[in-house]
Amino acid sequence: MICLWDEEACGMVSGPLVGHIGKVVCLAWSPSEKILASGSEDTTLRLWEVDTGVSVGRPLVGHTEGIRCIPWSPNGQVLASGSSDTTLCLWDAKTGTAVGGLLEGHTESVSCLAYSPCGKVLASGSWDCTVRLWDLDAMAAVDGALNRHTHMVLCLAWSPHAQVIASGSEDTTICLWDAKTSAAIGGPLRGHAVAVSCLAWSPSGRTLASGSYDHTFRLWDPETGTAVGELTVGCAGSCLAWSPSGKTLAFSCHDHTVNLWEADTGATVGRLLSGHTSYVCCLAWSPSGKVLVSGSNDTSLRLWDAEAGVTGGEPVLEGHTEEVMCMAWSNDGTMLASGSEDANLRLWYAETGVAVCGPLEGHEAWILCLAWSPCVKVLASGSLDYTIRLWSAEAGASVGRPWEGHTNGVTCLAWSPDGRVLASGSHDRTVLLWEAEIGTCLCRLSEGLANAKYLSWSPDGKVIASKSWEKIIYFWDVETMKAIGGPFPDVDRSLTWSTNG
Repeated sequence: MICLWDEEACGMVSGPLVGHIGKVVCLAWSPSEKILASGSEDTTLRLWEVDTGVSVGRPLVGHTEGIRCIPWSPNGQVLASGSSDTTLCLWDAKTGTAVGGLLEGHTESVSCLAYSPCGKVLASGSWDCTVRLWDLDAMAAVDGALNRHTHMVLCLAWSPHAQVIASGSEDTTICLWDAKTSAAIGGPLRGHAVAVSCLAWSPSGRTLASGSYDHTFRLWDPETGTAVGELTVGCAGSCLAWSPSGKTLAFSCHDHTVNLWEADTGATVGRLLSGHTSYVCCLAWSPSGKVLVSGSNDTSLRLWDAEAGVTGGEPVLEGHTEEVMCMAWSNDGTMLASGSEDANLRLWYAETGVAVCGPLEGHEAWILCLAWSPCVKVLASGSLDYTIRLWSAEAGASVGRPWEGHTNGVTCLAWSPDGRVLASGSHDRTVLLWEAEIGTCLCRLSEGLANAKYLSWSPDGKVIASKSWEKIIYFWDVETMKAIGGPFPDVDRSLTWSTNG
């Protein structure tokens, strides 16, 4: 059986969720957190409504041995499963039916799975010591097995540009693989004393972080294969955030602390920043890079003096009732906006940490992104409820009705320099332009392309750039609404225009 627990109340939220007749081995929340998937030694998967604890449909039957791993696709529409029967299977989350047949190739249990950022390729790691890539459009393996590890593969991570895959193994090493050619890149990364348990790339893809059961974290230069930093923390990490200058990396751990690293040297900066009572979910730097804000599962935000590395995190910004998902500094640095799983936004005075007003209510699901207008008077929010809302910072109230047009969660927002047009990107693979004054959709710029991760306007407002999770950039002429050349491969982690455009 499965039980859902309230961490703070130390009691069951719902359940137990009864249905499996064997040991439950793995669990995975859908991106919306409305559905929980479970895999069992009874060879089946089950889907559960989180709010009610009710089983969704019949058990997903197809494997002949126990389920080992079950990741969701980035858009939450497909669930993948890896089994001790050495196969993989894809499942339509809405219908509960298998998508195509079983994917065969491994010779031992499939231990880990990882979707590429665009969701078109699935990587699998196995007890047979190999990694395999699968083309999900063709439902077939990409080339042969990736062989280099000498013990079972425990974790996988795609680089942000989807060109490199990192694998961690019980043999204590990390291997890098070219996603296009399936060839190994350089030699194994060695340094951990025992099994490598987790991996995470920096946003630029220039640094790889690894965690191990030896209670250490390491930073690696993937081009040279050399370790550039090490920290003994005794627990796993939870998230990363680069400073605006790209010189400092903020790194949070499940022991509720935040640490600062020098990106060039891998050395730690100052002391551990402690004060949260639960794990840290997200981090954001102020525009100047002088202040770091952390959002935690304890529902609070904390402001840190990044230059001094001061502990204590004062002031503490408390008010949300669920995890803080996103944060945005106003252009002048005087206010901080936060969005949460509780579907509310909050505004804070940066200098004092005092709430500007009560919670801004209106969305029906998680807040995924925030963007201040150039005048700092209006805040835009994008949500998993597929809508965009505008809020008056002065009145502390919503402006007009929600903007509806996307068919999946809104992931990024960007205002034109004059504040008249707002661009939005979504998991529905579209970028929309909105006339801010009346809230009408002007056009769709990139329907059918990959999910937008970043949006950025040129300084003169004549061109908008969109960057996908595949690290491909598209440029659009705002006047004609047509693409300008491209698409173009990107080598940076975000989008930044020169001052002259």
